[in-house]
Amino acid sequence: MKNISQEVRQELAARYVLGIMHGKARQRFERWLMESFELRQETWFWERELNNLPLLSEDSPPPQRVWKNIEHQLNGHSTKEKTWKRTSLFGGALAAITISTLIALLVLPQQDIRISHEMIAVIQNQTAQPLWTIKLDEQGGYLVLRPENIEKPTDKDYELWLLKSGTQPVSAGVLPVSQGEIQVRLSPSQLQQLMAGQQIAVSLEPPGGSPTGQVTGPVLYQSTFVRL
Repeated sequence: MKNISQEVRQELAARYVLGIMHGKARQRFERWLMESFELRQETWFWERELNNLPLLSEDSPPPQRVWKNIEHQLNGHSTKEKTWKRTSLFGGALAAITISTLIALLVLPQQDIRISHEMIAVIQNQTAQPLWTIKLDEQGGYLVLRPENIEKPTDKDYELWLLKSGTQPVSAGVLPVSQGEIQVRLSPSQLQQLMAGQQIAVSLEPPGGSPTGQVTGPVLYQSTFVRL
């Protein structure tokens, strides 16, 4: 992973977040993701940018120029080379991926389109510095908690809460603060709460977590899960 250029990291992260990376390539990328802070930063960047895009309506037909562009590419007509340069918006990266995604979805319907059963949330402080990366394996029913840039508070613990509108927060346990990731198995009710709300929060609690089963300390951070 050390020998991979920044441009390649950007392209891989974008394809991963868009969900067009499958099989062994996706598994290899996820191993790299846990090993490389720079790669996680690229992935967080694309998650923020893509989450700001308006959702496409399935009932809205694509513009005629899209079909013409696809036909031109399939017939061998030359197109301008697109480069991967990260900007505050998307530069050429999103355009290149969009064309390849459209071809896969519209021209090759026989291709196996897989539904991801993984979700991820990044808890950040007020300066957008990542504190924890939290990954949900929906099929396995467990969370993978990874601390990024966080120190243990004196005589306190950070506790993770699963949020759902109209219900009480449900605790998912104390968050780790030392290096290395841990797995937390979710009960059926915890998993149901998480899938229904897809929102989480972090509060500052006494050592070992809240003594009442509900939030007793200040809520410091909140985040939202996104599907990979």
